[in-house]
Amino acid sequence: MFTFNFVIGDLYRNEKSIHISKKNVLLYPSNSLFELYKYTDFAIIAGGNTLWELLYLNIPVISFSRNLFQKKILKSLANKGLIMYCENITDLFQIFADLKFIEKIKKIKEQSKNIIDGKGKERIINK
Repeated sequence: MFTFNFVIGDLYRNEKSIHISKKNVLLYPSNSLFELYKYTDFAIIAGGNTLWELLYLNIPVISFSRNLFQKKILKSLANKGLIMYCENITDLFQIFADLKFIEKIKKIKEQSKNIIDGKGKERIINK
């Protein structure tokens, strides 16, 4: 059984509206995000800065976009087999309904190894 860890961002003001009745669903403040990474098998996120952190840490990502810029980046990463992209909630349900879901997560993890090496700053400085 999965444990679902949800990170509630600083700007989310309606935490009381989330009614959690399952033992395998936990809520965390955003300041605990990095601590959660070491227990993360995969993450479902919007396509912001967290995407690059997760790719650097080789954590498989299922992502959705909040704007056209993110959509373009996410579709490109998905086409390269580095993430799974959800255009809408139906896509997310289909991903989880797929019997080969775990195999796909493992494949993404393998394909995304070393995609971000942490040397971008040096490349920019040395140009």
